[in-house]
This record gives sequence, C-alpha cells and structure tokens, in this order.
Amino acid sequence: MICVVGGRGDVPMQDELVIELKSELTEIARLAGQVEAFGVRNRIPAAAISHVNLALDELITNAMSYGIADRRSHRIRGTLRFGHGQMAVELLDNGRPFAPFGRDDPDLGASIEDRAIGGLGMYFARRLMDHVEYQHLNGQNRVTLIKKTAPGT
Repeated sequence: MICVVGGRGDVPMQDELVIELKSELTEIARLAGQVEAFGVRNRIPAAAISHVNLALDELITNAMSYGIADRRSHRIRGTLRFGHGQMAVELLDNGRPFAPFGRDDPDLGASIEDRAIGGLGMYFARRLMDHVEYQHLNGQNRVTLIKKTAPGT
C-alpha cells in the first residue's frame, strides 16, 4: 500500500509517502524506488536520497533478518515526510525489540581480521543521517531518521 499526500500551489511543499512492506528482503528494492521517486518529486538532492536509501536498506535488512519471529505477522511501515529543508523518515515494525544505534562505532583502524563482525551498516547510517533515534513503544520498534536537504541547514 502506498499513500501520497502533497502540498498545494502557494502553500510550502509538505509531502508525505506511506508504504507498507512485506517481510521479504525483495521489498527493499521497491522501497528504494519509491524513495527515489519521492526525492525527485520534491527536488531533493540525489546524494541525500542515496544516503536515506542506504540507511533504510541497512535498517530493514536487520529488522527482517534478526527481528522476525513469524514472517506472516511481521510488517514494516515506512513514512517519509519532506518539508522545511529536511526529509524525515519513520520506520515502525512489530519485530523483536532492538537498539540499532546502541553499539559503539566499529574500530575502522583495525584490520579486517581483527575487526568485530557487524555494526558497520549502522555506523554508516548514523554518519549519513543528521539525526537518528530508536524507541520501543507499545510493542513496536520505531526508528526516526532525519536528513537535511537544503544547503546550510
């Protein structure tokens, strides 16, 4: 399901995209296409859209790979909002609680053999976004990402 709400003529653009994902990794490509179209429609710089898609890919892959107990009852809802020079993304899922941003940064100076497995994707997500937040509320994981899209903001 996809829902789009847009601004009107003289009203500053406040656009929203809501998308429901099945618990299948192939859904990430569909989401990426929707995020790209959303970005084009709102004249968001391509680099910002790429950053958002990279972060979403990592978060959704982790949610589907590690947070699912029963694929039939698992769902992910993504909401993208654009306005006031920033893109806000909210992911809600009913998987097991997790804290994606709770780990320390990986030791990038260590050799690959000595580096701990995992955590690199979340490191990139934290570095590419201007704000990241995780909460577990009412049996749902909620991740909020904000990417500033206007120069100097």
